[in-house]
Amino acid sequence: MSILKRIKGKTPKFFVFLRRIGLSCSSLGAGLFGVKAQFSIQIISDAVAGQLITAGLIIAAISSLTIDDNDQKDKPKPLDESQS
Repeated sequence: MSILKRIKGKTPKFFVFLRRIGLSCSSLGAGLFGVKAQFSIQIISDAVAGQLITAGLIIAAISSLTIDDNDQKDKPKPLDESQS
């Protein structure tokens, strides 16, 4: 199955939820970078923010490529009466 078919395929509910969690982690990591740059706070580590961004993007990418196998199976076409 090609990547394009996976991207266009239907994603199960759990993985849609997981994708939202991943994007939220990435947003939180980017926000931490911004707060640290703006206010020069030493409590927040660049490594923590970077790991949040990386983990969130990986979770979101993998969740986006997950498809529901039940929707992808080839269903038998109904017989056309004119062919019999």
